[in-house]
Amino acid sequence: MKDGGGGVAKGNACPPGSFIIKIYLAAPLFSQVERRWNRELASVLLEQNPDTEVILPQDT
Repeated sequence: MKDGGGGVAKGNACPPGSFIIKIYLAAPLFSQVERRWNRELASVLLEQNPDTEVILPQDT
């Protein structure tokens, strides 16, 4: 997986000269409610910014 300067991230092709913004969403993971909130926030971030990749530590 390439990133920055044009490449492929998460299967999305980037035009030359563009880049993917990676967001590491560091947030509390103590309860299922917090984990659900993190996933919902990641979903909203991806909807509003399609050229991003959101990394959730709870999913790794």
